[in-house]
Amino acid sequence: MYDPGMSADPGLREARRRYVKALDDLRRARQRFVDARVPMDLADREPPRWTPEQHAAVTTYANAWAWFVGANESYWHERDKG
Repeated sequence: MYDPGMSADPGLREARRRYVKALDDLRRARQRFVDARVPMDLADREPPRWTPEQHAAVTTYANAWAWFVGANESYWHERDKG
């Protein structure tokens, strides 16, 4: 069975390491977002008001998603090269 984590290719190993870290960061950011109980609905057609903690949770989650997407693309690029 092919295990990309055991690849002799250092580029693929590094891409896998970044992917695993990005996934872990995304999971932690999602939990922070859930724990912050961030309101998302538009009450009275106005955007919700967030506390500084809620704003930080949203920003962290969005950044974690962006990092995860980039790490995922990098991993598949490295894997498809070989």
